[in-house]
Amino acid sequence: MSCWANPTISGLNLHLARKLRREGELTLPFDLLPLDEMPLPSQYDNVVWKNTRDLLKALLWMRNQQRLFPVLLTNFGCGPDSFLMKYMETELSEKPHLILEVDDHTGDAGMVTRIEAFLDTLTTAPAISKDHPSPLNLVIKARPRTMDPWEPEPEILKRLENRTLYFPYVSTAFSLVIQAAFRGIGVEAQVLPEPDDESEYLGRQVTSGRECHPFIVTCGEFVKLTREPKFDPELVAIWMANYDGACRFSQYGIGHADLFRRLGLPQIPVIAPLTSTRFDEFSGLFGLRFTKRLWQGWLAAEVLERTRLHVRPYERNPRETDQLYALGLRDIARAVAEPNGRPSIWSRDILAALRRAVQSLEAVPIDRSERRPLVGIVGEFYTVLNRWANQDLIRTLEELGAEVTVHGLTVSNFYTLFSEHYYPKNCLKHGKVGSACYYFFRNQWLMSWVKRVEAYLPKELRPFGTLGAKTILRETGPYIHYDIDPVLATFTTRVRRFAASGVSGICNLFVLNCMLGNVTVPIFKKALQGYPNLPVLHAVYDGQKATNMVTRIEAFLHQTKLYQEGYRDRGQVAHVS
Repeated sequence: MSCWANPTISGLNLHLARKLRREGELTLPFDLLPLDEMPLPSQYDNVVWKNTRDLLKALLWMRNQQRLFPVLLTNFGCGPDSFLMKYMETELSEKPHLILEVDDHTGDAGMVTRIEAFLDTLTTAPAISKDHPSPLNLVIKARPRTMDPWEPEPEILKRLENRTLYFPYVSTAFSLVIQAAFRGIGVEAQVLPEPDDESEYLGRQVTSGRECHPFIVTCGEFVKLTREPKFDPELVAIWMANYDGACRFSQYGIGHADLFRRLGLPQIPVIAPLTSTRFDEFSGLFGLRFTKRLWQGWLAAEVLERTRLHVRPYERNPRETDQLYALGLRDIARAVAEPNGRPSIWSRDILAALRRAVQSLEAVPIDRSERRPLVGIVGEFYTVLNRWANQDLIRTLEELGAEVTVHGLTVSNFYTLFSEHYYPKNCLKHGKVGSACYYFFRNQWLMSWVKRVEAYLPKELRPFGTLGAKTILRETGPYIHYDIDPVLATFTTRVRRFAASGVSGICNLFVLNCMLGNVTVPIFKKALQGYPNLPVLHAVYDGQKATNMVTRIEAFLHQTKLYQEGYRDRGQVAHVS
């Protein structure tokens, strides 16, 4: 008997059930199984899609059924299934199973051949072992609480005792601040080296290859870590950001913990605190002192990054801006890591470091005689921030004659939306008035810090600063509901603000088969209808380093220059798909 998952219209699945019946197999759609009797293990709590959760329940229920063998029917580029396939491989390591992927080009012959081969394996299938995979060494939530603790949870510190907390490199600004914030609370943290081609190669050896590109690359970075000469799994822990929205990013923590289990290193804990519309487990696990320093450091680094991008294209002395930026960033990181015992809520040491860094960049000799088009960049945060992942797009744009502004470190703006709109609202919905008041007053402090830090931005860059929750809700409303995904709502608002603030072009970066990235294309098109002919480049990155990307960027830059010169009012077409 075969139990097939994801049954759809027979024409779309090429009459799969009929093909199985012709081979003498009884077929059973998975939703006829007693799924309510099969609770999911807690390690899969952050599997956010209901259909995927039901599929997991079905697979786990079938694991000990001698006469049931799963057939997973999936579509090319299906986001949830890209991770489900690996979970299936782990949970059913000794049980024959078949995965059939269909798209517009799938033909009968290939599917029949695969079905016949699969059925042949059932006649020689070994007895099913009663041993199940060990639980994942994964932490995503702290204990329930009314208010966040000031210091880290004792349990998490005990778990990290004598271990170094490693995490993947995203960008220098993003990573240095995280490292400093952890060290500021006494946790030894170390950012991994920048990714390279070897990271991607190793990552593809331990993944299905269907997951999103950042996951593949970070898996490769962890494999490289395990191959270092002095690597000791008893002295290592992993930190990974986490989310529970529609994005596949929600599966990274589970996937990385599963990776170490498959590598035979289940003793390595993966700490992936949930940060979303419903949870702020960063604060719950590591305490408000940590979150405060991290938040302040990220915002300061974001201001410094924006200032650098505003100065660097015009510098008279090559590399001077980057050198001063690196010094300023290290100064900010030192301030984040060393609060000098002062409990000041304003952290004047960070503000002082930011002021010195911005002043040094503003003193760089520049030549603005060349008029450059301003290009705004939004998109999947790893690809936007990581220069290896985006093939050094920002530098390429600058060399071709543009000035660039980015959405920021991205996560900081998501956090303002969560904190300002969702946290108090969710608490009131559940009758937790005390918690709602706590989040309300905490948000007042957060937004006051935004104002203090962004006061150091040059005036011409202030329109590109942190977006407030009310702005996001208002700007997004005509196009999508913000609850569909707050990340998508923030991106939509940002491109509209870019357009309204005078950019001459927008780059939207995402990875192959990105669930959110794919839907941004039609949404942005509608959201920018009031700005006809504004050039938009949708750039998809998957690690393949397409040879035509430079050509597309050159064409895009040509259009931005035309737009800058006033072609918007002349009806010229300027949209790059």
